[in-house]
Amino acid sequence: MSVGPGPAGGADPGPPPSPGPVRTRRELPGWLLVVLAVAVVLAGYALGRRLLVAPPPTAAPAPSAAANVVNLTAADTPTASGGSGADATAVVTSGALAPDFRLSTPSGEAVALADYRGRPVLLNFFATWCAPCRGEMPFLEQAYVRHQAQDLVVLAVSLEEEPAVVPPFVTDLGLTFPVVLDGDGAVANQYGISILPTSFLIDADGQLVHRRNGFYTSESQLEQDLAAILPPEVWPSGG
Repeated sequence: MSVGPGPAGGADPGPPPSPGPVRTRRELPGWLLVVLAVAVVLAGYALGRRLLVAPPPTAAPAPSAAANVVNLTAADTPTASGGSGADATAVVTSGALAPDFRLSTPSGEAVALADYRGRPVLLNFFATWCAPCRGEMPFLEQAYVRHQAQDLVVLAVSLEEEPAVVPPFVTDLGLTFPVVLDGDGAVANQYGISILPTSFLIDADGQLVHRRNGFYTSESQLEQDLAAILPPEVWPSGG
């Protein structure tokens, strides 16, 4: 009987080598698995809220001096011939006679600046879409009512707007002074209007005393300017 070749030297190979100790996986305690699961759920919830919920609004910045006016662009600036363009020129200065004009109210009534000769006039150029213009209107109305005994006239000129938009503006703010329409911007061009609102203080002789670019921020500020054109108050004597 033949025998196949064995290990070198004819030695007995012996039993196969042992694979060594077998490591078993340690099981995590049940309570720890619960804690980890809850932590994952809470983290996911917090992340979802950050993605879906808008952050709280920040405080609005305080208005700057630039917010007191609306600058009219070249396309909005009235031209000498009416309408719009970039060739508007200011032709009025303090001490000059205020240019006369005749415009109509939204209801069609004609109003001329000359109608108020002999009375102090606050002439205000505005637009219903102009936020600073809206902001100062209550001060103008209060001054108009307060100084009736001194014959103060407040005359507001709506710049290049459709007649239909002005009455709701007047009603909403409770204005009782006259408001007229400068539909083509011709009067605004006469007065060199480049920003809104703009106000002119005209004395009883029809002379321009003061021009204010921008809106009045308080009653006291308006009263300080009005003092230049208002006659002294006459108080009734006691009897």
